[in-house]
Amino acid sequence: MTELGLSESKLLGGLTIAVAQRLGGDTMMVEEDQGMRNLRMARVDDIVVLDYPADVTGPRSISVYRVDLQDFAAVDGRKFKIDPQRLLYSLQWQHSGTPPDLHLQLVRDPATWFDIVGTRLLGALTRHDPQLCARIRSLAAN
Repeated sequence: MTELGLSESKLLGGLTIAVAQRLGGDTMMVEEDQGMRNLRMARVDDIVVLDYPADVTGPRSISVYRVDLQDFAAVDGRKFKIDPQRLLYSLQWQHSGTPPDLHLQLVRDPATWFDIVGTRLLGALTRHDPQLCARIRSLAAN
């Protein structure tokens, strides 16, 4: 599997956090065991960002999936399934301290998705807040 360099990792982490915070909305997920969990979700085209808050199971994490748009065709337009096989990467907080100590866990080879995911997330943020993207770009350059 291809690894990401430090600047690409920082860029991807910054984009992921910004999309979750700026574009995410509150949602409820029903897990396979029928347990319910509150989290934040953002969708950018075929990219889904799920922001799991810290709880008794562990610190905060953000999982990013590339989904088939047909997965969103639900009976009422609001329910859909996230296939765990479509997970691209996860950004995991190692503890609940400040500043966070983050770990970027790559699940799929970034050579197959990094450019398209980065471009889509950056484009969505640029449309939402052009000044925020300038700050993210400057962070990645350092």
